[in-house]
Amino acid sequence: MKFSRLSPRILALFSLCSIACAAEKPSVSDLAPGVEISVSPLPALGVEGTKPAQGVAGAFASCDGANIYVGGGALFPEKGPADGGKKRFYDTIWQLSLTDFAAGWQPIWRMPEPIAYGVSAGDTWIGGENDEGKSDGQCTFFRYQDEVMTIERFPVQIDNAAGNYSFIGGGNINGVPGNKAFRLAPHKIEALPDFPGTPRIQPVAGLLRTPRGTAFALVGGFYFDKESKKATVDRAGVIYYMQEKKWEKLPPLPESVSEAGLVGSCAVDDERGGMLIFGGVNAKIFKDALEKPAPDYLRHDPAWYKFNADILRLSFGKDGKAKWEKLASVPATARAGASVVKQVSSQSEKIFFICGELKPGFRSTDCCVIEIKIKD
Repeated sequence: MKFSRLSPRILALFSLCSIACAAEKPSVSDLAPGVEISVSPLPALGVEGTKPAQGVAGAFASCDGANIYVGGGALFPEKGPADGGKKRFYDTIWQLSLTDFAAGWQPIWRMPEPIAYGVSAGDTWIGGENDEGKSDGQCTFFRYQDEVMTIERFPVQIDNAAGNYSFIGGGNINGVPGNKAFRLAPHKIEALPDFPGTPRIQPVAGLLRTPRGTAFALVGGFYFDKESKKATVDRAGVIYYMQEKKWEKLPPLPESVSEAGLVGSCAVDDERGGMLIFGGVNAKIFKDALEKPAPDYLRHDPAWYKFNADILRLSFGKDGKAKWEKLASVPATARAGASVVKQVSSQSEKIFFICGELKPGFRSTDCCVIEIKIKD
């Protein structure tokens, strides 16, 4: 199935209206010793027809080395959820050239259906949901005469999960919170043993270099028990050792390091064997909202929600134990549902942080690039 191309007229319109970048360079504070971080604005990604302009949350994203692609996502285009607004899902695929930021985000293709809250597994986009329910489609980019194709079907319907180019886990399975995980092996999708503990909705995932080999980590996420009305906002994680074919638990994020909820966050693997985690909700505020929803919960200013601005790193130290670090605080990343992709050079890692919501129901158009250097 081919994705449809957008008209030249619409391309021209977006070329003109998406060139604007954030007026001020994003700030960085609480820098950890031995860490250098710089943050620069990227062109805003505004969805046509939104006033005030909004971007997307829960979108897919990938990078082929020359361009960044962002697809789908969701927002409330007319009014927020506090006023009865309806969430809309999108099917646009935007492209940003890494050598021509001034051209802005170009809408170049359309996906087979509007979709959000799936998993970006490298250049493979898996699952998600929309107004019609859950998706089991697996979509892969490849540049051949500027076309994108839909290939294969995932073995289950999956949404609000996490993964990378090798593994995917957590989320809703066939519409129900589950403990499933899968390996994306060549030419097949392999089911892993169920991970221990409660289900993990909206976790983050990555590969960690450990003394026992490279392992798949599934971190954070939440679970709400409808019968007891109790919520679990899990700041710990589980890790799957491939050679041993078993799961073990990871330690929780200490409150002394960060109050991040690790829900609605995004993550990338770094080049030193760890995971970098950005954004997400505040653990306590989010848990309280699930268990004791206040009538005015959706009506506060963005600062009230205390979305996470800390850039966090999870890795294994020289002592063989997992450890959490806070690298810095970057207010530009205090979003939930943002998308993130990475570009690696010989000197540093560049993280492209794209949209997300400033508060429940309102998406930002802002995007930025974060360059990180860590001295050994």
